[in-house]
Amino acid sequence: MNLAWADAACFLPEIVVIATAAIGLMLERPLRRVQSDVGSWIALAGLALAGVVTLRFSPSGDALGGIFVRDAFTSTFELAAIGVGTLATLLGSSFLRAVDYRRTEFFPILLLTITGVMIAAGARDFLLLFVGLEILALGGATLLGFFTPNEKSREALMKSFITSGIATAFLLLGFAFVFGVTGSTHYDEVATRVAAHAGTGHPFLELGFGLVVVSLLVRIMAFPFNMYAADALQGAPGPAAGAFSVATVLGGFAALFRIFEEAGAASCNVEWSILLGIAAGSTMVLSSLYATYQDNVKRMLSYATLAHVGFLLAGFAVAYSPKLSAAQSEAVLSAVVFYLLGFVFLQAGAFAIISAVFFGRRFGEYLAEFRGLGRRCPVAGLAYVAIFLSLAGFPPTFVFLAKVQILGAALQAEMFVLTAAAIVGSLIGAFYHLRVLVVMYFRENPHAPGVIPSVPLVTAMTLVTVGVVGIGIFPEKALQTAIESVRVLF
Repeated sequence: MNLAWADAACFLPEIVVIATAAIGLMLERPLRRVQSDVGSWIALAGLALAGVVTLRFSPSGDALGGIFVRDAFTSTFELAAIGVGTLATLLGSSFLRAVDYRRTEFFPILLLTITGVMIAAGARDFLLLFVGLEILALGGATLLGFFTPNEKSREALMKSFITSGIATAFLLLGFAFVFGVTGSTHYDEVATRVAAHAGTGHPFLELGFGLVVVSLLVRIMAFPFNMYAADALQGAPGPAAGAFSVATVLGGFAALFRIFEEAGAASCNVEWSILLGIAAGSTMVLSSLYATYQDNVKRMLSYATLAHVGFLLAGFAVAYSPKLSAAQSEAVLSAVVFYLLGFVFLQAGAFAIISAVFFGRRFGEYLAEFRGLGRRCPVAGLAYVAIFLSLAGFPPTFVFLAKVQILGAALQAEMFVLTAAAIVGSLIGAFYHLRVLVVMYFRENPHAPGVIPSVPLVTAMTLVTVGVVGIGIFPEKALQTAIESVRVLF
């Protein structure tokens, strides 16, 4: 009994979020009949409670025989996931009211999606990781296809669902090979047996970890799997696209951190820095090039998301270069976590832009529809400036700080091709992000769109702006959190 209560205490944030989702689902039918935002308020209350529990009441330690751990890394990613849920709930409430689509199950589905991230962040066993990633994948796909009156949203659901199935196949096959060699799915035991093969290597062990990494590359939308992602994000509603893009990246990178550092993947006889570097460089450059000729701002932001994923992956590639010391690798991985913390606000704000520009019953997506927006709506314009300058990586934004640290380490590791790819991708990104700002402030539109003056949208945009600017100007707290999160893995 004591063991059961201890396990429940470690899982308390997840229990709170799941319970909130269950309450929302039970109340969905009656709430649909009334013109109210009770569903969103229930979700926000549950997320707030989960945040308090994560910070104050959930003890550190192992649960369920060590297959789940609550440490600084888990708590950091849980809080990031709760932040994603909060921003997406506010934006979702504004979206549903704007299109008069009273389907409040959006919020329980969103809560279950971020629960997948929270489980994946603390999983120390392949089976529990599979559960977390599948909850994340199924919930995320449902979010993308939530707005069923839109054909593109249904298309986004199918593309995401099919790609998720492919990723699952790779993941299970990789788990099978690793289990066949090591006889265990627990990270500690797998790492011990990987260390026994460190000198000579084992082809099936390396193949198994390779398949697992490929599966996670699919999930974080890295090259060559980035093409489907842009289609899916473009077709989905803005709040769903923002939540999906951030949640999948958080869950995928959380799994990568644990598998490399705790399951022993980094000790395999595989040139991870080269393989991950190829995926990272290709993702950055190709996604940036695709974004340059997009007239659809939503699709452009989708490719911008993938370019940032490429840079995050570049940090991983650099960290596992044999030319860096353990302390240097830890510093690079801390920069990756710092980048991810700001990524939550940045991507939510980027897709909030699409949720703000509104033409009666249609959201503005095309570049021409943003003409003059900055001057007509100065408050929204300032928020957009902060978001786009951060997306472009201008100083003193957090993107600039993280990129400087990652590129400096890449030069120390003598990964010059990857460094060049990152610089080229960043320069291209500055071009197409500045293009939007030029249109917003220096072009006129005779058919001026409106900006939805809803309280949830204004609140979300305020939180995003404060988060993006605050992390860039005062990065100390976020950096310290990132360092402490990574340190527990080494």
